Amino acid sequence: MRGPGPENPIWTAAIDRIARRGPGETLEGIAVDLGIDSSTLWRWRQDPQFLDQVRELTQASWTCQLGKIDNELIACVEAMPADKPNPQILRLAYDRAQALVSISEDRSFERFVEQMSTADREELEYFAVHGVLPEKGWEATS
Repeated sequence: MRGPGPENPIWTAAIDRIARRGPGETLEGIAVDLGIDSSTLWRWRQDPQFLDQVRELTQASWTCQLGKIDNELIACVEAMPADKPNPQILRLAYDRAQALVSISEDRSFERFVEQMSTADREELEYFAVHGVLPEKGWEATS
């Protein structure tokens, strides 16, 4: 058998199974299904490359699922009779829209901060910790 790594098909299958595992599905069960010892799977899970690949696939899977949920929610709102609105569906749609706005605002702020000079970022961090801007002539101690 090949060693651990992306060239090993069982390694790749383990990443896929862990990233997409369902409720109640255990790592031991995944190991048995893949025909490997649970200690092998545990050891692979200590590998940063393995963990990064699991995280990437998990995020991609969740993003895809959220897109499907959003589309279903939009379809429910569009199909709702105007004379009989369903308050639960409208509330779900409103809450999801608010969450999406918050996410995009957070990312915009992160991009804004990334473009700041180092001195401005340090000043912003000082303000975040102390609640006031530093006095004139202040320098960050690194």
